[in-house]
Amino acid sequence: PSASAAADGWPLFALPLAGGAPVKISERVLRARDFLSWAPAGHDLALVDGGDRSTWHGKHLAVSDLSGLAQLRSDPSRADLFPAWSPDGRSIAYTSAPAVATYGGDEGKRAAAQRRIWLMNPDGSGKRRLTSDPNYRDERPQWSRDGAFILFDRFQDEQMQLWLMRSDGSGLVQ
Repeated sequence: PSASAAADGWPLFALPLAGGAPVKISERVLRARDFLSWAPAGHDLALVDGGDRSTWHGKHLAVSDLSGLAQLRSDPSRADLFPAWSPDGRSIAYTSAPAVATYGGDEGKRAAAQRRIWLMNPDGSGKRRLTSDPNYRDERPQWSRDGAFILFDRFQDEQMQLWLMRSDGSGLVQ
């Protein structure tokens, strides 16, 4: 397989450990480890659905119970990335920004600058933004083991910092 094809996405399949036929989970996903997140019980998978190497559009959160194609949970007008299940399995933290059809450059930088940390229920309901400071770009949420905190990458220009907040979005600290 070519590097170009891999950059534009591949189908994703689940292979039953007990044997049987592979089950297609998604038509196209990018090969990025932080685009997949297993639920704590291990029965469901949150993933970034959508091929194309650009992360500014065509990227949607989906959840699969591994029995067939993942069910989309995103708003089509947004580009959603980096899902992370809460330790209790009741929430998924993720990065979201308005979708912009671009392949980079200044337009891509402006699109990425709008990325914020969001939270939703696994069924896609209850979406709410946790971060909102326009001076930063927020990405890659990770839960504390007890689910009380979320650690995330915060960018100011090209400078990355680690920030921590309570799981309700309060108490932001660098």
